[in-house]
Amino acid sequence: MYFVVFGKNIELSKIELNILNPSNLKIVGNVAFFETDNYDFLSKLSGIVKYGKLINENEFVFDPKVILGTNNLDFANYIKKKYGIKRYKIIGLQNTDLEIKNKGIEILNFDGKCCLVKGYQNIDLYSNIDYDKSISGMNVGMMPSKLTHLMINLGIFSSDNFVNNLSIYDPFVGFGTTGFVANGLGYNFIGSDINISSVKKNLKWRNETNFVNNDKKFTLYKHDVNDLFKKSFLKNVNVIVSEGFLGPLVSRKTKKHEYINNQKKVLELYKRFFDNVIAFWGKNNINLCITFPYYLESDSNFLETELSFHIKNLGQKFFVPKTIYHRKKQLVGRKFIIFE
Repeated sequence: MYFVVFGKNIELSKIELNILNPSNLKIVGNVAFFETDNYDFLSKLSGIVKYGKLINENEFVFDPKVILGTNNLDFANYIKKKYGIKRYKIIGLQNTDLEIKNKGIEILNFDGKCCLVKGYQNIDLYSNIDYDKSISGMNVGMMPSKLTHLMINLGIFSSDNFVNNLSIYDPFVGFGTTGFVANGLGYNFIGSDINISSVKKNLKWRNETNFVNNDKKFTLYKHDVNDLFKKSFLKNVNVIVSEGFLGPLVSRKTKKHEYINNQKKVLELYKRFFDNVIAFWGKNNINLCITFPYYLESDSNFLETELSFHIKNLGQKFFVPKTIYHRKKQLVGRKFIIFE
């Protein structure tokens, strides 16, 4: 029996977990318990904070000098008394303690179930991409790399698609976040945009980091999503993952009719984009996960309704999770379109 501790976006994390084809699934709060034949793929998940396996007490192997991390004070005192450990730390379920991660052992306890933590989210990769890259900007959107990783997995959709030669394509490449995450995960990447100067500058920085995979392809070219896809190498793409256009900037002074006009502008771009995707790859023949803007201060879901109607008319199977991804004080959140 295995377990994962979900991150903040539980609905998306549950969808991602389906990649493992879990059986006997039981979810209690932020924790999921399950069986799977795809344990090795647990380390590839993004929507989790930590993961591991359930163990019996007779499987405990303690060095008294090693620090113990756990979520349960009573359990910590019991282990300290019985096994003579010198130190322990109480750690929140959704927290990662670097001392425990690097030098200790973490065992969670839920109603007597002992859960040995075997791995954690890829904080080092996410931090490197989010905070260290040379160029970024708020006016184009700042998609966090952890969310990007999650979207790649949502696009992959099945453990059968976790292949070594997987190719990810981002047609709104921007500053290159999707590409850097894909490359860091060991996937080939293709990125395009009407202007690729920013991602090229960031690529120079990226090539000097410890996370670059030089044996994986990283291809960039200029392209406007309003135009048809024509490059033959795009036929090798397995998954399209992108932070789409979030629309014109808004403020608390933005009026209702302006929100509607913004959504109409975004809608026309997305409609042409999806038309071009289906024209090139065919319906139900390409995996995709893309964001579209959700205006938190608007009482209209016009954009989601019209986009859904358009994609349905194209004959493409898809779904839109209920989750709205946003941060505090943001006026524009993100929702997701995922091809089935």
